[in-house]
Amino acid sequence: MPPTPNIAGLERDLPDLGIPHLSRVSSERAAAATRIISYHVSRRNWRRAYRALSASPLLEDSDDTRRALAALHPQAPPPSVERLLDPPGTAPFVTPRLSFDATIAALPMDRAAGDLASGNEELRGVAAAGAADHLFDIVVSFNDGSLHPAIYDAFEPSSLFGLRKPNGKARPIAIGDSLEALAGRCMLHAKRPALRAYFASTADLDSCLASGDWRAAFADVPGDPAPASCPPSPPPRPPPALQLAFALPPPLRLRTRGPLSSPGRLPRHPLLLRPPLHPPLRRLPAGSRRAAALAHRLVGLACLPPPPCPRGPLRPGPLLS
Repeated sequence: MPPTPNIAGLERDLPDLGIPHLSRVSSERAAAATRIISYHVSRRNWRRAYRALSASPLLEDSDDTRRALAALHPQAPPPSVERLLDPPGTAPFVTPRLSFDATIAALPMDRAAGDLASGNEELRGVAAAGAADHLFDIVVSFNDGSLHPAIYDAFEPSSLFGLRKPNGKARPIAIGDSLEALAGRCMLHAKRPALRAYFASTADLDSCLASGDWRAAFADVPGDPAPASCPPSPPPRPPPALQLAFALPPPLRLRTRGPLSSPGRLPRHPLLLRPPLHPPLRRLPAGSRRAAALAHRLVGLACLPPPPCPRGPLRPGPLLS
């Protein structure tokens, strides 16, 4: 009788093949998948076992695929430059350190890292290795618009992947860049009180939502129609973070190759590869290509000279002041 296969060990031994963690699916599906994998592994049918561990296949790039994904993942046109400009004299947004620390601690352990190979796990590893101050300085510079323009240009559009569902239909998944997302998360964390005041100026939003009292939760949202006896007044201007969330959908680019096919490639932008390596980053785990790519990238961000003129407020940071 063959020995009982160690499914956890098999999954651990194949870390770079795009294998999804079974803990991310429901317990019923995980139990069924484990039984299927155990059956194939016990009979040494490695090809079918690997197929059971692999993600869904990606759809080919065709007109039908693009139409199907566009219907499921609509995009609004980007706002005009005039809408993004703050009034003259507006101070740049300053990322609070408390927001950065809270965001780093709560980052989801996602493996999809975007095109420049900086996943959330690597970001947390950099902070834990003693380079939290270094990473915080980069987030601050990213959000206040003071980085070199070449850095902003290096962030490519989000990648749109079309997964083939069992029924043949498309399932869209958009993968952005983790470092850019970290800066945005810090921004939204800092602006949480303003968002709370806008959506629930008097009601206790948390308690209303927890009890399912939707009417009370949204009773005080500004912009409700005024009674007929009152003169109409324009709704108050929403906080900039809210404008940004609805006005700046990430640009998408259709991809037909998996995001985990080459997780350790170095960034293509030459400005992001400047030595010397920041000392705390040298203590990252040896042999981790993804961590090495992120280390090179962070060094490049820190070593670039300041731009010749201030970057216009086309980035989220200046808009959120």
